[in-house]
Amino acid sequence: MPQFAEFAASIGLSELQLLLGLIGLLLLIIVMIYNAVRLRKTEQIEDVQLEPHLDKIQEPTFHEPTDEARAPEIKPDHKIDSLIDCVVALRLPEAISGQEIQMLLVPIQNFSASQVILEGLTESDRWEKINPTETYLELQLAVQMASRKGPIGVVE
Repeated sequence: MPQFAEFAASIGLSELQLLLGLIGLLLLIIVMIYNAVRLRKTEQIEDVQLEPHLDKIQEPTFHEPTDEARAPEIKPDHKIDSLIDCVVALRLPEAISGQEIQMLLVPIQNFSASQVILEGLTESDRWEKINPTETYLELQLAVQMASRKGPIGVVE
């Protein structure tokens, strides 16, 4: 052990400093060896996965479409959503026809660049878009507050 102490003193380190440096170097070498082994294993696994599996490849065939290939789904008209729309509820003193409502709605729809939706409560207690042949007891007017075009303006 005296030779180790003399060597440490000759390079300007204490025995503890030299010992800690050697332990650190040993740990560094172990980590490098571990990484090299892991890299080789990973490359071998990738090579096996990339090998072609010719027995699983099938020729393309033409056949009738199955249930998996469906026609695109048609989405229903936009309904009033209180999360993105500003909703104004109008309770009417008496039932009003859909034709009268549509005549009053034309200037509003022409003025506003944002989406305006009007729904009415029919006598059968069902909310629906305004239909000229129906009569309505209540109305809900909704303005979409923001869209991809941006928020609505002050004038709107």
